[in-house]
Amino acid sequence: MNLIRSVLHILWMAITVVPWALFVVVVSYFVSSTTLYWICAGWLRLSINSGTVILGIRNRVQGMENLPKGAKDPAVLLVKHQSVWETFLMPAIMPHPLAYVFKKEL
Repeated sequence: MNLIRSVLHILWMAITVVPWALFVVVVSYFVSSTTLYWICAGWLRLSINSGTVILGIRNRVQGMENLPKGAKDPAVLLVKHQSVWETFLMPAIMPHPLAYVFKKEL
């Protein structure tokens, strides 16, 4: 059953990413970069929500109450990176756009 649910989720993501990406490319000429970021984050939100529905994944986030509430307030997030899931989740739940910092070794 887990294999079937995983395949369904991968298919759902594959089916939705192409039209979403085409929409992003077309809209990118007409909207600001911040608006474009939120449109892209919408697909991540869709993926997270479909993971909840199809796969039964329950997200547990600790410490959100400690983050600044304003759209421009700075914060540094340290994520454990146990999987790609939190990379999808963070832009979907944060109130303002994120910037990622990668290690040189990666």
